[in-house]
Amino acid sequence: MPEYKEYYSLIGQLNTENKNSFRFYPLFLKKRELDFKKIMATESEMQAILLNEEGETILKVPLSYGYYCTDENTLPQIAVRGYIPLDERTRAIRFEYKKKTISELKIPLAKPRINEISKMPNQIEGENMELKWDTSYEGNASLQFKVFYSNNGGKIWQRIGNRTNEPRMNIDVINLPGGKNCRFAVQVTDGYNNARIETNEFIVQDKPGEAMILSPLDETTWLSTRDILFNGQGFDPNTGKEITDGISWSSSVDGVIGKGPVLQTRLSKGNHTISLHVGKTTSNISVTVK
Repeated sequence: MPEYKEYYSLIGQLNTENKNSFRFYPLFLKKRELDFKKIMATESEMQAILLNEEGETILKVPLSYGYYCTDENTLPQIAVRGYIPLDERTRAIRFEYKKKTISELKIPLAKPRINEISKMPNQIEGENMELKWDTSYEGNASLQFKVFYSNNGGKIWQRIGNRTNEPRMNIDVINLPGGKNCRFAVQVTDGYNNARIETNEFIVQDKPGEAMILSPLDETTWLSTRDILFNGQGFDPNTGKEITDGISWSSSVDGVIGKGPVLQTRLSKGNHTISLHVGKTTSNISVTVK
């Protein structure tokens, strides 16, 4: 069995009362590390059959499916999911359910291209921006696009927005993680054939860390004879990781009361504003001690 590195993610729906009603999203390609032998060993009454130019079977890939409702007799629709490997010999994909053909995807001969994409300034500022790209395609299929963003030179990508049929997207810059080597990427599909383009690198200003107080709850009352558990955490939206260093607690009455995400101590009597400091970010709650 060949070692596949790229897979299409299949998302579809079938009405079991009408076997010709199988519908699925246009296929987008992605590099994935999957246990393909485990996928092939799955027992299923639904499968995707990859066919070559002569109509001969290259591969039969089992697909997963299930009812949207726990009562299988309530709705005839079933959700279909699966991973279909990219095999360059494929010229058509036939979908079967209970050994009957429910759909067939002919692979378009024409392939879409993304010729140009917006030139990025050295640094993106402001609240929002419009990303545009230019495509060429000699086929008849409708094109769909996905937009991705990376703030670490392409090591990790995150989806921006939903699928779109338009060669443009308005992007909320405020919510983009910061970094010095950021870039956008656009991927296009005609249903099977995919193409991709990336922008030049640019800078997005780092977003401040987030401070969250988990305990105690805001506006709670404690006895001065009891210890209070202070539990908080920090989050770096630029790396997507939890912040564990440089965390400190303070009280408007007692001053600095300790460091670290977890702290247990007593406070003097009075109305306290408790502050959790994570770098330059602070979160506050009110606590009354009697």
